[in-house]
Amino acid sequence: MATPPPPTPAEREAAFHRTRRELGRTLLFWALLGALGTWWLGLFEPQKEILLCDAESTGLFRADTALRAQGEWFGIGGRRSTAQAFSGRHSILLSPENPYGFSYRLRVRGYERFTVRVWRRAPAGRSAEPGVLVAAVGQIFWKSGRQVVERRNGWEQLEFSFELPFRAKDKTLQIFCWNSGSYPLWFDDLEIRIDRSQRP
Repeated sequence: MATPPPPTPAEREAAFHRTRRELGRTLLFWALLGALGTWWLGLFEPQKEILLCDAESTGLFRADTALRAQGEWFGIGGRRSTAQAFSGRHSILLSPENPYGFSYRLRVRGYERFTVRVWRRAPAGRSAEPGVLVAAVGQIFWKSGRQVVERRNGWEQLEFSFELPFRAKDKTLQIFCWNSGSYPLWFDDLEIRIDRSQRP
């Protein structure tokens, strides 16, 4: 049986380029498949997110007037006021008649850590102590915070952090301000930091 002649340099080069093209297609296929799987699992969502509402912009949300910031909707609850403002021209005034407001709702993924901040102010000669931040998930979770981390020009910034129990997954978390006192308080610049970097 005759032995086939060895490939010529041109044939060897053509075979090399053909193999390289096939390898490139294979690697591209697996890269696209991996990217699709990552997207499907939701791993492309931002690990850290900051939402900030300054009470300046409003619009209609489900037939109600609401605050609009960063493409998100925030509830007013009380009323917008120009009497005091930490930034811009407006703040949210909460009174004993309308004690809850400046709120935000979101669906719980089940692996987030939250840090919430807001600025509060009381009328002259009064304490802003009744102003509280609250996080609640139905009957599953309720937590309030009133730790002051900064004071500036008559305003106090509250901050509190929390994690939710696993049974809160896929439920609605509501974050809001609460005036638990007997006189009006102003709230401004609500900030919500969401950390998903500890996802299991």
